[in-house]
Amino acid sequence: MQDTLLALVDDFKVFVMKGVQTLPLSIAGTLIVLGFGTANYPMLFFLVGMLFVAPLFPFIINLFVADDSWKVPGCGIVPGLDNYVISQWVVMVCFFFGYMLWNAISMAQMQPTDSADTEKATLRKSQCWMGVAVIGFCIVCVGITRILGGCMGGTATRWILSLLFAGLSFGAGIGWYALLNTSASGRLADLFGIANRLLSPSAFVNEPVGCVPVA
Repeated sequence: MQDTLLALVDDFKVFVMKGVQTLPLSIAGTLIVLGFGTANYPMLFFLVGMLFVAPLFPFIINLFVADDSWKVPGCGIVPGLDNYVISQWVVMVCFFFGYMLWNAISMAQMQPTDSADTEKATLRKSQCWMGVAVIGFCIVCVGITRILGGCMGGTATRWILSLLFAGLSFGAGIGWYALLNTSASGRLADLFGIANRLLSPSAFVNEPVGCVPVA
């Protein structure tokens, strides 16, 4: 009985580690299906940043740096194929968390356009701050799993590179959200779908209405 329980614990640990290892692909695959299947433009614009913009700089560096002592075998998105000096895993996951966190904070700070919507705004802010707490919890869990998997330890250089590019990628996610948020009242940036449910300021403008005869 004890051996069976230990085997289950070991299997669960392997399952979690493999899940964390392929997390960027799982995120991207899920958002691709949902984005194209529901014509969700925020998801598609986010994927452009996560899959093409964020990994571009590390990709260029990895082409020219070939110091094997900096690499972490078996910790890439695809084991054995992407054990680069600068992990694409770190870049993509931190970009995702930075984007989601700033998305939730921005929606929580958005002021209601109509005084009658104060109660709805309070409920929306509560949901957003709860999202911030959940995202923070996920960041801690993923980070602990990554460290326990031996992907963040080792030499001081590896630690410095991991933390440096984790911070830069997190900031890149925030910047990408801020860029998309400059147009369409945030409707092209909000992955939570809150902005698309809010009326635009023009909807509250009291303009004269003219009546015309209909044949």
